[in-house]
Amino acid sequence: MKKFLFIAASILLAAPSFAGEIKTEGRGCWTGESQTFGTSDKDFAFAWVLKGTYVDKLSADESSSYHCHGMGAVVGGKPTGNTWWCLFRYSDGSTTLSKGKAEPDGTTSGGIVSGTGRHEGATGSWTGSQLMRVGKPPQGQFAACRDFKGTKTLK
Repeated sequence: MKKFLFIAASILLAAPSFAGEIKTEGRGCWTGESQTFGTSDKDFAFAWVLKGTYVDKLSADESSSYHCHGMGAVVGGKPTGNTWWCLFRYSDGSTTLSKGKAEPDGTTSGGIVSGTGRHEGATGSWTGSQLMRVGKPPQGQFAACRDFKGTKTLK
Protein backbone atom coordinates (compact mmCIF):
# COMPACT_ATOMS: atom_id res chain seq x y z
CA MET A 1 0.00 0.00 0.00
CA LYS A 2 2.85 2.39 0.85
CA LYS A 3 4.42 1.68 -2.53
CA PHE A 4 1.11 2.47 -4.28
CA LEU A 5 0.74 5.79 -2.40
CA PHE A 6 4.32 6.72 -3.24
CA ILE A 7 3.76 6.02 -6.96
CA ALA A 8 0.43 7.89 -6.97
CA ALA A 9 2.00 10.90 -5.21
CA SER A 10 4.92 10.87 -7.67
CA ILE A 11 2.57 10.90 -10.66
CA LEU A 12 0.46 13.73 -9.22
CA LEU A 13 3.51 15.83 -8.43
CA ALA A 14 5.02 15.24 -11.86
CA ALA A 15 1.80 16.03 -13.76
CA PRO A 16 2.01 19.34 -15.61
CA SER A 17 0.07 22.22 -14.15
CA PHE A 18 -1.40 24.69 -16.62
CA ALA A 19 -3.01 27.07 -14.14
CA GLY A 20 -1.68 30.57 -13.72
CA GLU A 21 -0.70 33.65 -15.63
CA ILE A 22 1.42 33.33 -18.76
CA LYS A 23 3.22 36.20 -20.49
CA THR A 24 3.38 36.00 -24.27
CA GLU A 25 5.63 37.88 -26.66
CA GLY A 26 6.35 37.08 -30.27
CA ARG A 27 5.63 37.70 -33.94
CA GLY A 28 2.70 36.70 -36.08
CA CYS A 29 2.92 36.61 -39.88
CA TRP A 30 0.09 35.90 -42.30
CA THR A 31 -1.24 35.91 -45.83
CA GLY A 32 -4.80 36.52 -46.86
CA GLU A 33 -7.35 37.79 -49.32
CA SER A 34 -9.70 40.74 -49.15
CA GLN A 35 -12.83 41.92 -50.93
CA THR A 36 -13.82 45.57 -51.14
CA PHE A 37 -17.03 47.24 -52.25
CA GLY A 38 -18.31 50.80 -52.06
CA THR A 39 -19.32 53.94 -53.87
CA SER A 40 -15.88 55.62 -54.10
CA ASP A 41 -12.29 55.38 -52.91
CA LYS A 42 -13.38 57.40 -49.83
CA ASP A 43 -16.49 55.36 -48.98
CA PHE A 44 -16.13 51.60 -48.96
CA ALA A 45 -16.33 48.46 -46.84
CA PHE A 46 -14.01 45.48 -46.86
CA ALA A 47 -13.89 41.91 -45.60
CA TRP A 48 -10.88 39.64 -45.35
CA VAL A 49 -9.73 36.15 -44.44
CA LEU A 50 -6.20 35.21 -43.43
CA LYS A 51 -4.10 32.30 -42.21
CA GLY A 52 -0.93 32.73 -40.23
CA THR A 53 1.62 31.52 -37.75
CA TYR A 54 2.49 33.01 -34.36
CA VAL A 55 5.94 32.23 -32.89
CA ASP A 56 6.24 33.03 -29.19
CA LYS A 57 9.79 33.81 -28.09
CA LEU A 58 9.05 33.18 -24.39
CA SER A 59 7.48 29.71 -24.69
CA ALA A 60 7.18 27.34 -27.65
CA ASP A 61 3.95 26.04 -26.03
CA GLU A 62 2.31 29.40 -26.83
CA SER A 63 3.25 29.35 -30.53
CA SER A 64 0.31 28.58 -32.82
CA SER A 65 -1.24 28.62 -36.25
CA TYR A 66 -4.35 30.74 -36.75
CA HIS A 67 -7.23 31.53 -39.09
CA CYS A 68 -9.04 34.90 -38.95
CA HIS A 69 -12.06 36.61 -40.49
CA GLY A 70 -12.47 40.39 -40.29
CA MET A 71 -14.19 43.42 -41.68
CA GLY A 72 -14.06 47.19 -41.61
CA ALA A 73 -15.03 50.34 -43.48
CA VAL A 74 -13.82 53.74 -44.60
CA VAL A 75 -16.37 56.58 -44.68
CA GLY A 76 -15.45 60.04 -45.94
CA GLY A 77 -11.86 58.85 -46.30
CA LYS A 78 -11.59 57.96 -42.58
CA PRO A 79 -11.40 54.42 -41.15
CA THR A 80 -14.46 53.61 -39.03
CA GLY A 81 -13.16 50.40 -37.56
CA ASN A 82 -11.62 47.09 -38.41
CA THR A 83 -12.54 44.12 -36.21
CA TRP A 84 -11.89 40.40 -36.47
CA TRP A 85 -12.21 36.96 -34.91
CA CYS A 86 -9.34 34.44 -34.90
CA LEU A 87 -9.10 30.76 -33.98
CA PHE A 88 -5.62 29.82 -32.68
CA ARG A 89 -4.48 26.18 -32.73
CA TYR A 90 -1.64 25.06 -30.44
CA SER A 91 0.67 22.05 -30.82
CA ASP A 92 -1.03 20.21 -27.93
CA GLY A 93 -4.37 20.37 -29.78
CA SER A 94 -5.89 23.11 -27.63
CA THR A 95 -7.48 26.20 -29.21
CA THR A 96 -8.45 29.76 -28.34
CA LEU A 97 -11.00 32.05 -29.94
CA SER A 98 -9.87 35.66 -29.87
CA LYS A 99 -11.49 38.96 -30.87
CA GLY A 100 -9.36 41.89 -32.05
CA LYS A 101 -9.61 45.42 -33.35
CA ALA A 102 -7.46 48.03 -35.04
CA GLU A 103 -6.58 51.07 -32.93
CA PRO A 104 -6.49 54.63 -34.38
CA ASP A 105 -2.66 54.69 -34.24
CA GLY A 106 -2.36 51.54 -36.40
CA THR A 107 -1.67 49.15 -33.52
CA THR A 108 -4.10 46.40 -32.48
CA SER A 109 -5.64 45.05 -29.29
CA GLY A 110 -7.84 42.16 -28.33
CA GLY A 111 -8.57 39.34 -25.97
CA ILE A 112 -9.32 35.66 -25.56
CA VAL A 113 -13.04 34.83 -25.61
CA SER A 114 -12.90 31.04 -25.06
CA GLY A 115 -10.66 28.01 -25.33
CA THR A 116 -10.44 24.23 -25.38
CA GLY A 117 -8.02 21.70 -23.90
CA ARG A 118 -5.21 23.40 -21.98
CA HIS A 119 -6.87 26.75 -22.79
CA GLU A 120 -10.36 25.82 -21.54
CA GLY A 121 -11.62 28.72 -19.42
CA ALA A 122 -8.63 30.89 -20.42
CA THR A 123 -8.84 34.66 -20.35
CA GLY A 124 -6.34 37.20 -21.56
CA SER A 125 -5.52 40.27 -23.56
CA TRP A 126 -2.89 41.29 -26.10
CA THR A 127 -1.60 44.25 -28.07
CA GLY A 128 0.03 44.32 -31.48
CA SER A 129 2.63 46.66 -32.98
CA GLN A 130 2.39 48.64 -36.20
CA LEU A 131 1.93 46.46 -39.29
CA MET A 132 5.05 45.28 -41.15
CA ARG A 133 4.24 44.65 -44.83
CA VAL A 134 5.90 41.64 -46.44
CA GLY A 135 6.63 41.56 -50.17
CA LYS A 136 4.23 42.68 -52.90
CA PRO A 137 1.39 40.16 -53.13
CA PRO A 138 -1.06 40.04 -56.08
CA GLN A 139 -4.05 42.41 -56.08
CA GLY A 140 -6.71 41.38 -53.58
CA GLN A 141 -4.16 39.54 -51.45
CA PHE A 142 -1.93 40.70 -48.62
CA ALA A 143 0.99 39.51 -46.51
CA ALA A 144 2.22 41.09 -43.29
CA CYS A 145 3.68 40.56 -39.82
CA ARG A 146 3.11 42.18 -36.45
CA ASP A 147 4.80 41.86 -33.04
CA PHE A 148 2.49 40.93 -30.16
CA LYS A 149 2.63 41.06 -26.35
CA GLY A 150 0.04 39.75 -23.98
CA THR A 151 -0.99 37.95 -20.87
CA LYS A 152 -3.24 34.92 -20.56
CA THR A 153 -4.60 33.25 -17.48
CA LEU A 154 -5.17 29.51 -17.62
CA LYS A 155 -7.62 27.91 -15.20
